[in-house]
Amino acid sequence: MFGSRGKLPPGNMGIPYVGDTFPMLKDSALAVNKPKLAKYGPIFKVWLLGEKHIYVASQQSVIKVLNGEHDIVEGDWPKSVVELLGAQSVPCTYGSTHAALRKAVQPAFTPKAVASYVPDMVQMAETCGEKWAAQQDITAYDAVKEYTFVIILRIILGFDESLTSEAAIKRITQVFKDWTEGLFSIPLYLPGTAYYKALQGRRELLGLIQQNMDLLRAQVQKGEAGLQPGGRTTCGRMMLDATDEEGKPLTDTQLKDVFLSLMFAGHDTSASTIMCLFNELYKHPEVLQKLRDEQSSIRRERGDKIDDGALQDMKYADAVIKEMMRTIPVVKYVFRRAQRDFELEGYLIPKGWKLAVLIYNVLANDSRWQGVTGDLAADKFNPDRWLGEEGKRVGGHIPFGSGPRMCLGYILATAEIKVMLAVLARGFEWTVDNPNEELNVFPLPRYVDGLPMKLRKLAREG
Repeated sequence: MFGSRGKLPPGNMGIPYVGDTFPMLKDSALAVNKPKLAKYGPIFKVWLLGEKHIYVASQQSVIKVLNGEHDIVEGDWPKSVVELLGAQSVPCTYGSTHAALRKAVQPAFTPKAVASYVPDMVQMAETCGEKWAAQQDITAYDAVKEYTFVIILRIILGFDESLTSEAAIKRITQVFKDWTEGLFSIPLYLPGTAYYKALQGRRELLGLIQQNMDLLRAQVQKGEAGLQPGGRTTCGRMMLDATDEEGKPLTDTQLKDVFLSLMFAGHDTSASTIMCLFNELYKHPEVLQKLRDEQSSIRRERGDKIDDGALQDMKYADAVIKEMMRTIPVVKYVFRRAQRDFELEGYLIPKGWKLAVLIYNVLANDSRWQGVTGDLAADKFNPDRWLGEEGKRVGGHIPFGSGPRMCLGYILATAEIKVMLAVLARGFEWTVDNPNEELNVFPLPRYVDGLPMKLRKLAREG
């Protein structure tokens, strides 16, 4: 059944139960895994966070594992992630419960739904651009988090404006930072630890979510339906009527876990990508100029309005986003647990073992760019690679994952990033104080100082 070898993958497990835990927390998994990938190849074993893990890194095996959900594997996050995201959140549920939650949330993230959000996204992006230009000196990380946070809170979850004032967003951003930094920490509930601060942050965020749920229910009782301008129903309003796999209404505990996971998935990841784009576009002015040229062409054909049709025409902006996600992926890896014995690359994957699925390695080693030299070499930032025949061919570009747990909000994420690119390319220029600023890549990409920069409004065309 397991080929001629039928044995476990290679690798030094390290100290039982400990293994790579402390090196990973100190230096990040990417730094720890690099020599192991070079020594053992794309599949190896190790102890991590108290459990036996098998790391999976090749394109073929990663896609097999991701697509094997509910068959050979199930999603399985570390204890710290489950405790902080919530056991009833979409990422941390399994089987029929997971399927029911995805089905309940999915209508808010369809192409049609996202198209209806675009006018509000554009207004928010333009407002942010004007504000940043007036401030002149900004920190990219903090600035873009405000943009993506307001989108997920107001537009998607239907948060009342009283809960999303500028002061409230500033506070929520700090709480979210503390919460995020504890996601992959050792779950020790002791004052001063990252996990302790993260749990405190979770309590505060759940309190905010409860306030919004109460406001939404009050609106419904008054016959106001909790709709957005134009009669659009938010995901938050829809979820109040959602049911589980048995047809029962979701409890407040379930709803709060779902909302919290949507807040994380719907803003932090997009904010990291936009922050990185500020720097890459500054370092590659030729790419920014092509974005400007594309926007000029679209304006000539469609006028100044940025709507869903205009976004669909932004092929170069699409390529820029793909290239950014290829070179600095937001999600580095995901976890699964083997549901039965199965084979990967001739090795036995025993039932019950955890798998760490290295998405970043597949993106970095996409077979389409291996061995390519010149402008399309794998180590070059060049969006043009996505416009040629190779870019259109199926490869290892899976920044949003694959299979039954593929990111629900990938259409939304692409749209909000593209809207910001369009607004910036049409009306702003900027300089980055230190384009070589150190980038921490775990748990999400973030420049150590937040990428200080200066932004200025351009004179209007014509």
